This record gives sequence, C-alpha cells and structure tokens, in this order.
Amino acid sequence: MANTNGVRIARDDDFLTELAKLDPVIYFQFDGLSSETYQTIRGEDLLELKMLALDRMHQAGLDAVLVAPSNRVSTPSRSALFWSSVSSTLRFAAWWSGQ
Repeated sequence: MANTNGVRIARDDDFLTELAKLDPVIYFQFDGLSSETYQTIRGEDLLELKMLALDRMHQAGLDAVLVAPSNRVSTPSRSALFWSSVSSTLRFAAWWSGQ
C-alpha cells in the first residue's frame, strides 16, 4: 500500500517504474474533477496533474483507490464544494473502473 498526492508519479518516470515493480495498491489523494476545488482546497489548480498521474498509473498497471480528504470542510461554501466534488468523483470512479 502506498499513499500519495500523485505529484511525483505524474512527473518522475524512474519513480513510477520502480513503484510499478512493487505493485502496491495506491491510495490516491483526489479532491474531484474541478479546478475550482483544487484551487480552493489546495491553493493551486492540480486537476491536470492528478489526471496525468491517474493515466500514468493505469498505463503502468497500478490500481488506485481515490481518497477524498474531508478534514478541510470548515465553511459552508467549502462544504458545498466538497459534496459536489464527492458526487462527481464517485461518478468518475465508477466510469474509470469500467475502463
């Protein structure tokens, strides 16, 4: 098992190659499918990077469990954003698992 935000997986070919040899299940921090969500929660738009990491893991034959952290839901606007992200993430995960 490995926990990751996916940044290194998206950017580092050697790291991904070595990780694939170990074949762990990846617990992947994934806040949703909206740039706004990443900007609000993480302070930067990481959506493209997250999608690249998912694609690279898939190509390497790695399984990923999408993990949506909930500890940052401290205001009503963040709460609405979070629940919207959870909904879209669940639909995405169902679609992705069928690929």
